[in-house]
Amino acid sequence: VFSALGTPTRRGSAATRARSAANIILQGGAQPAFGLPPVLKVCIGAGSFDSRISISLNGGRAEGAGLPDVCLAGTAYTATWSSSSVCRGPATKGTLNIDGFDPLPFSVAHTEQGNTYVLSKGKWRFTMLSAPEWDWRNHSNKPTEGWAADVEVKGAHHADKAPVLRVQVRAATEVELKRFLQSRAMREAEADSDYDTLHAQVTKSKLAGVELAEIDRAEERLKELRKMGRHVSEGADKETLKSLMTWGAVTRTLASRVNKPCIADAECPCNEEHNCGEVLEIVSNSVQEGLSDFGPEGDRLLFDELAGAALAVDEGSVWRAGGKYIFSAFDRNQSVNSLVRMLKKYGRNQAAQMILKLVKLSEARYTGFVTSIQSTSTRTAGRTTSSIAFREAAGGSELHVLLQEVRRYRLLLPRLEQGVHPRDLHGRVFRGQGMRRGLFRSQGDRLASFWRCDVLQRGMERQPHARDTEHGGGTSR
Repeated sequence: VFSALGTPTRRGSAATRARSAANIILQGGAQPAFGLPPVLKVCIGAGSFDSRISISLNGGRAEGAGLPDVCLAGTAYTATWSSSSVCRGPATKGTLNIDGFDPLPFSVAHTEQGNTYVLSKGKWRFTMLSAPEWDWRNHSNKPTEGWAADVEVKGAHHADKAPVLRVQVRAATEVELKRFLQSRAMREAEADSDYDTLHAQVTKSKLAGVELAEIDRAEERLKELRKMGRHVSEGADKETLKSLMTWGAVTRTLASRVNKPCIADAECPCNEEHNCGEVLEIVSNSVQEGLSDFGPEGDRLLFDELAGAALAVDEGSVWRAGGKYIFSAFDRNQSVNSLVRMLKKYGRNQAAQMILKLVKLSEARYTGFVTSIQSTSTRTAGRTTSSIAFREAAGGSELHVLLQEVRRYRLLLPRLEQGVHPRDLHGRVFRGQGMRRGLFRSQGDRLASFWRCDVLQRGMERQPHARDTEHGGGTSR
């Protein structure tokens, strides 16, 4: 305010102004309005399906109606949350809840002391996944569809601006669905104390691209189970192996050439005489010839070397799977290099040399490259059947060195030939890209996981077959 002479004058003193403000308040006048700062802005993109989305925010409240109860497909939504106080602090934390998905924690920073992330520090983007339940323990069919939610958080560049949380719901891709199902199966396996199951799920999770943080957590659980001794399978301890893996218990049977059709089911795979693209080649005395440098009884020497190596390495390198014993590296890596490296580490050089000799024989004979090896032994009805399987890098084909007849090895190529029936393979029926189920009768005991065709067809309890009873065994498929 200026006077007529241009000299500035003050209208009223500070005390007068203070008394005036006090009078207004006491008289019930309008108080000056102070705006609360925004802490979060949520943007929901036009999704491909209806979804229920809600935000739980610490120290914040939605302006207006906020988000609707159901976000309709094809419609975008926006909502803003304001601080519950004038000072909003260095950061605001909250949780994103989408019906059918696991809750997702997040944080938005307002100052340099705060952190902006989703799920964990350092992540600004994350994809939430969901799918129907899958009974993987009973080998049920996998769900064919799933759902995904892409979440991204961005910090505010100005003090009067709010950080932005963007959410986009959509259908999950095939790769995402596979990764999520495997991740959930691994988490469920962690809750149990079954070392074999958890180890298998960890291996599958690595192939499916599961988050490393989840795999690390599962591997820590494996270490705990190893300290508890759960890594040693039932019947695979060294004392039991020493009593079982003897040359005198090796199976000595003549392969039958009589094909008897399955009468339980006319469509049983056992009744298929030919399968397109499958050939079986049986070469007698191949192992003796390949290991001739080690003496006339190369097959017996190989058996003794492998049995001795199984007793020399760390307990847990021999484990049970599908009714048979598998000998591999301690971490269950079945590559040739891992097994040979372990054998040399424990001074079993001759066993390593014999395996490498057979690998070279297989590669030269079938013009392929061996990448993995599986040394197995099946104990049924007081008898032992040992085999070594070599897997090629391409095509998924397998080459088995199977101990059969009287101290004889046979090389089995995974293709079936005319005149050779799957029942002659002692439980091993092959296909070009992997195992093919074959229902047939063989010999087994109470530990065998196989059932006979007629037992499966009628849904009966496992009963001993007449021929199996003569040998003191049960029945198997």
